[in-house]
Amino acid sequence: MRLHAVEAPVLKLAAVAGAALLVGAFARPSPTHEVRQRLVLHAPSRCNAVYDTAFENGEVMVTLPDGQPRTFVFIQRGHHWGCDWRATETLIPDGPNRYYYSYDEEKLGCSPDAEPSIVTPRSGYALVVGND
Repeated sequence: MRLHAVEAPVLKLAAVAGAALLVGAFARPSPTHEVRQRLVLHAPSRCNAVYDTAFENGEVMVTLPDGQPRTFVFIQRGHHWGCDWRATETLIPDGPNRYYYSYDEEKLGCSPDAEPSIVTPRSGYALVVGND
């Protein structure tokens, strides 16, 4: 079989492009997998205070899409003592199995006959107690 001058460069180009695609397919990093973590909160609370918290029932599950710790923000709304409240919880990575925790709340509005109430911020940490 005899190749013409035009056919040889085209075949070389196709071979090089095919080899590059093959190398690229194997050289690509493998896709990361998501990690689910179970967190337990360790933060002092005021007596008789009501906290609108994601940790209401104990543990909280968070998902790390790329497996790397990241900051989480949970926003809850509630109605207590005749007032509407917005609570913001922030979890910031603080080591391999720990997050710094802060809780802030804001009184959004109250009915005229609402009982006196105050905001009850708090801080602490959340520990990773397991991965699923």
